[in-house]
Order: sequence, then C-alpha cells, then structure tokens
Amino acid sequence: DKRERGGRQTTNSYLPGARTCHLLSARGATMGTTKRLLLLANATAAAALRPGAPHARVLFCLGGPGAGKGTQCARLEHEFGWAHVSAGELLRAARAGGSEESRVIADCLDRGAIVPVAVTLRLLRRAIDEATRRGAPVVVVDGFPRNADNVEGWEADAATKGLDVRGVLFYDVPHDVLLQRIAARGASGERDDDDAETARRRIRVYEEATRPIVDLYARRGALLSVRGEGDVEEVWRLTKEALAPLVGAQEE
Repeated sequence: DKRERGGRQTTNSYLPGARTCHLLSARGATMGTTKRLLLLANATAAAALRPGAPHARVLFCLGGPGAGKGTQCARLEHEFGWAHVSAGELLRAARAGGSEESRVIADCLDRGAIVPVAVTLRLLRRAIDEATRRGAPVVVVDGFPRNADNVEGWEADAATKGLDVRGVLFYDVPHDVLLQRIAARGASGERDDDDAETARRRIRVYEEATRPIVDLYARRGALLSVRGEGDVEEVWRLTKEALAPLVGAQEE
C-alpha cells in the first residue's frame, strides 16, 4: 500500500525481503551522508524476516521529538503484550551515574545531540535481552536508529545484527505540532530537557540525521508510516492499521 506524502513515497508493507551483500565500512573513508546511506540501502539486513528466528522480533519506532512515540508504544505494550524499550529513557537513566560514559551521555542530551552508537547499543542489547527472557513476542525499540552511525552499528554488531527486525514504525508529525507538544510537556514538568531552545535543536538534529534514516527504510520497503498529528485515539487507530500485517503474523 504505497502513498505519496510530501514528495516522499512511503509504504505500509513490512520487510518483504532484503538483498544480501557485504556491509561496506565507511570507517577511514571520506564520503558524504548521501553516499553512506546509499551504501547502507544496499547492505545486508541479515536475519530480517527469517521464519522461525529464535530471537524476539524487533520493531524500530521513529518520529520527531514530541511525535507521541512513547504514548503509542505504551499502548502497544498494554494491548499486545509487546515490550517497549525507549532508547531515550535508557540514556536518561544512565546519565545519572558518575562514570565517564555518564558524562558523555549527559553532555549529548544537554546539547540535543546524538549519543555515540556504542553507548546506546550496550544499553539496548541489555534491555532487549531482558524483554526476550520475559517472553515478549515483539520488542519495540523507541527512538532508534537516529542516524547513519546507528544503522551501521546495529548491522555490524554481532549481538544485534542477527535479530529479527520487522521494520520501522514512523510517526509523521509537522514541526509546528511537535513544538506545541514539546512546549506543553515542558510546562507540565514531564521532561527537564523540553525548553524551547533544546526543542529546536532536537528537531534540527532529527531533520538532518534521522529523517534520512526514515527514507532509507522506505527504500528498503520496511517503513510503516502513521500520520501522527491527530489526538491519541486517532493515532492509535492508525497505528493498529499500519501494524496489522505484523500482528497477523504474530497470531499465526
């Protein structure tokens, strides 16, 4: 079910297959973001959609800051029994320690920057393992991958590249709505990093670094796109529609 939206083609099919080739490393080479993403688009999605894979299925969830990812992921956890793993929450919890890694995380979060992939992957691997041991049929990873390094790191890491990634659930929300939601959240004291300046930086980073990743997964046929500017119940209805193929596969 392909649609044209805002000049982009999106699809609501979920990972019908993946071409396999050697993952080309960009380390030590000089290349632009576009070239790197083209390499990634043709790189392996190793075990995606392998029938009977022994690992929990993983569903990435992306959207701008304030897109409502956490709210909808909590509904998925409650309604479907899936596990919700928030990369942001893991990082905010980890910043409290006194280690050098904690200081790196704190600095990145305070600047609205993306945390180094090695740090995020360590936290995600632990959380996904715990969810798998609890028997979660699907682990929804909220807020990851956020840039090309995240995708490269995930696909190159021995502990994650064999996981059964089912696609990316993407909440498409206009910038003005994102800013309104972040302002309301900041006024309520829900998050201490929701001031206006940080919000604008986070949206800029999202457009520059994360939006190309959304396009990458669309080219792979792995994007489940949901219009996210409506109220919670409307977005939940659209979320269930987008996820119908995956829910059906779970029930078989």
